[in-house]
Amino acid sequence: SPAYLAPERRRGHAATARSDLFSLGALLLEARTGQRVFDAPNPFVLRARILAGERAVEPPADLAWIELCLAVDPERRAPDARTLRARIAR
Repeated sequence: SPAYLAPERRRGHAATARSDLFSLGALLLEARTGQRVFDAPNPFVLRARILAGERAVEPPADLAWIELCLAVDPERRAPDARTLRARIAR
């Protein structure tokens, strides 16, 4: 679904573990809050909001680690699920 597609994927780059973690973060945050992380009235605005990192909802304090998934720049995200898990455990 377009609302869960990582910014780099929207720019036409190949899928990576980091882009999967972006999608996972958006899905988990939506499941927790009941609100779409990126929401917009049409696909063009949705794309712009995702590329700008303009979220409709922010993670609660106990889910601050989701920032490791939702960074616009893939280099600022955890590189893979194993690393994400280790960072969460700290």
